Amino acid sequence: MSWKGREQVGSCTQDNLIAGSRHPLDICQVVIKAGQNLKRGTLLEEDTEAGKYVIRGTNTDAELEYILADDVDATAEDTVGTAYRSGEFAENALIVKEKYEITEKDRKTLRNAGIFLNQVML
Repeated sequence: MSWKGREQVGSCTQDNLIAGSRHPLDICQVVIKAGQNLKRGTLLEEDTEAGKYVIRGTNTDAELEYILADDVDATAEDTVGTAYRSGEFAENALIVKEKYEITEKDRKTLRNAGIFLNQVML
């Protein structure tokens, strides 16, 4: 028996972003502002240019709404990406701008939007 032609098509690695199933996951499409290369798990805030999103910590007065569901390379132009708008996530797996820390106000805003954060051992 020959196995020629078998190849690995993809792989899956656990990132521990999703922290539970008590709250339903819901996704939507968002526009990621140009000039960013963001990874899955990035906490998104609305940019000063309405309707576009950037990594949390860019403008700390901005509204928090989403967590990026997949990697998005928007370095050259605005790019549509998939984001979670509800669910239960590991706070320590979230990505924010360097030197920014998630605040209690952030947690409350996310909770009111349907995003619940927990501390999970990674």
